[in-house]
Amino acid sequence: MIGAMEKQITPHVHQVGTFEFTQYLIGGPPYFLMEGGIAPQGLLILEQLRNQGVTPENLQYLGILHGHFDHLGTFPLVMENFPETHVVSGEKNRDILSRPRILEKIASSTHSITDFAKRVEFVPRIYEQKSFSPFPIQHPIQEGDTLTFDSLSLEFVSLPGHSPDAVGAYLSEDGVFFCSDMGGLYFPDGTIRPNYYYNLRDYETSLQKISTYEIETLCFGHNGVLSGYKKVKTYLERSLDFTHKLKKQIKDWFDSGRDLEKLAQQFADGAKKGFLAFFPREHSLMLSRLLIRRTLEYYHLELPPNLFPTPSPTKGT
Repeated sequence: MIGAMEKQITPHVHQVGTFEFTQYLIGGPPYFLMEGGIAPQGLLILEQLRNQGVTPENLQYLGILHGHFDHLGTFPLVMENFPETHVVSGEKNRDILSRPRILEKIASSTHSITDFAKRVEFVPRIYEQKSFSPFPIQHPIQEGDTLTFDSLSLEFVSLPGHSPDAVGAYLSEDGVFFCSDMGGLYFPDGTIRPNYYYNLRDYETSLQKISTYEIETLCFGHNGVLSGYKKVKTYLERSLDFTHKLKKQIKDWFDSGRDLEKLAQQFADGAKKGFLAFFPREHSLMLSRLLIRRTLEYYHLELPPNLFPTPSPTKGT
């Protein structure tokens, strides 16, 4: 476990937040804070913003690339301390992030991950966000929209697959692409975990779409960045390959009549490395079942009635 991370990665981008739940400070002044991380690191991000010379007057935007709780958790505290800032997110999140049921799930998941962060002393000071109000999306974005600030331009692209609302952002000046979780879960040891919790076909299409950009630095929502044009290109190819292998594995289990619940248990048991350790096993198990479900939907196969004894999650990593 690494924790706090604060370093410049390109001429216009600083990596902040924590290694496990990465955030990015762009430009400045004015500044754009991309990704919200988890609530327990809220006090840390306030300190990091002060270290970078960010003031309430010059933090212009907060970017939510998809509405899962571990990618927006610090933003309520940031908005409280930087009241002039505006939230940028996909058009769909104007609805999704205002639903009481979704906000309750975000709060519940946040409480669980905060308990773990406290046990492992993840950062020196743990912030506890008790509840979440609807997120004000002052700048809803759609495919092809461009936002200009501090003489920089961010191009936004729709990337459904991991979630229905996922978007990416491309900073052409530095060759930086912010993909959040829509690149597979990246681990520096070379492991890639596909995470097509919404739609497998869309997920593959979105991976291919990212590959069309000239990317020198790929910025993830977890475990930092991958730099170097060739490394990024190879990574995206491998991420698609990992996806093909996983969907084949699931279909082979189905075709052979083996118990898919046992496969889901195996997937959940393997979700203990790095930031995945923050999530309760039951959470990982639900997401594992969801991967199987999306794969069977992809192949137009009937879902076994004994799978998913509990409701599928709407929010995840």
